Amino acid sequence: PVLGFEVSGNDVDSIFIQSLDGSELITGGEFGFEGSIILTVFMIIGIIYLDRRFSST
Repeated sequence: PVLGFEVSGNDVDSIFIQSLDGSELITGGEFGFEGSIILTVFMIIGIIYLDRRFSST
């Protein structure tokens, strides 16, 4: 990853070094951004949008 975020809890090398401070609920903690409440909300919004967009009714 270019930006240096942890992906699924795996620490990887990157071009940039970042340090995320704050609540694990917001940052995703050691698991990475996909473990955060922010991404969860965006995913739910996306699923609702796609469901309504491609619904057959």
